[in-house]
Amino acid sequence: MVYLSLQVGMDTLETEQLWENHALRTVKHNRRLRNKLLATMKPVYLRSPAGVITERRMGSPWDSEAYDKVIERMIRGLYFYHFSEILGDRVRCKVQWHSFITDEISEMSKEWQQHVIGNGQIVYRYVKAQEHPLYSTWLFQFYDRHWASGYTEPIDQPNNSLQLPNFVGG
Repeated sequence: MVYLSLQVGMDTLETEQLWENHALRTVKHNRRLRNKLLATMKPVYLRSPAGVITERRMGSPWDSEAYDKVIERMIRGLYFYHFSEILGDRVRCKVQWHSFITDEISEMSKEWQQHVIGNGQIVYRYVKAQEHPLYSTWLFQFYDRHWASGYTEPIDQPNNSLQLPNFVGG
């Protein structure tokens, strides 16, 4: 949550609330995380969507290992929520993050099931293969600024000919 808050900024009511009500509280109470953030901060340049440098601020590197674990837990939890089945150690879960979603990915996923959490803070889409239900693909949008995707596949059949979308763009 802290890294996501740092990534999405604080220029909307929702992103400001994420920082003020959740991330800041975590940073204040988690000395190890606070020290890690402070030790790794360095000046970064912020860019507009058009690529124009708009300002300079302090930033911290993205903790992709922690992030990937959170997204994997979300996928596994949402799979259970929607399908009443625990994936457990029968599947591997691969996660990717994106700085944007291409038109191709948006078009490909528009027919998938979509759900909204909160007031649109998190929007996710998913699809599960009917013939092979342990194969699923998930697409997440956080605060309309940050995207992640992931997929599940059976551990005993990782090279199956079934091809669900594996997003590599963005």
